[in-house]
Amino acid sequence: MDSSSLNTLRQFVDVDRAQVADARATGGEVIRIPMRPQMMSIQVLSAVADNLSWFMEQVTGRGYQKAEEVYDVGFTVREPGHQAYGLKVNAEGGIVIIARVALLEDETIFQRYVNYLRTGIYL
Repeated sequence: MDSSSLNTLRQFVDVDRAQVADARATGGEVIRIPMRPQMMSIQVLSAVADNLSWFMEQVTGRGYQKAEEVYDVGFTVREPGHQAYGLKVNAEGGIVIIARVALLEDETIFQRYVNYLRTGIYL
C-alpha cells in the first residue's frame, strides 16, 4: 500500500472527522470514523480494515491481516495466529467503529492511527 491508499480510503470515510472516543461502557477507547453517504458498509469496513492492517504493519514491523467476522458484519485486524488480541472494525449507524479485541501492547495506537488519517503521516 502506498500514499494513494489514504486517498482511496477518503472515498469511503471522512478521515478528517476521525476521532478517538471514550467508550468505557464497551471496554475503553474506540476510533469513530464517519462513512460517506450512499456507501455499502461492507465495502467501507473492508477498505478501513485493509488500511488499518497496512498501518499496523508499518508501526509495529509485524505482519497484520484482516479476517472477516463470521457471525457479524465486520473485520478483525491482527497478527496471524494471534487470536487473543487485535482490532475489530465494524459499523454503527453510518460510523465505522474500531475497537480493541483485547489490550494491545501500545496504548497510543488509536491516537496514532487517527493522526495518520488526518495528516497522511504515520509515526
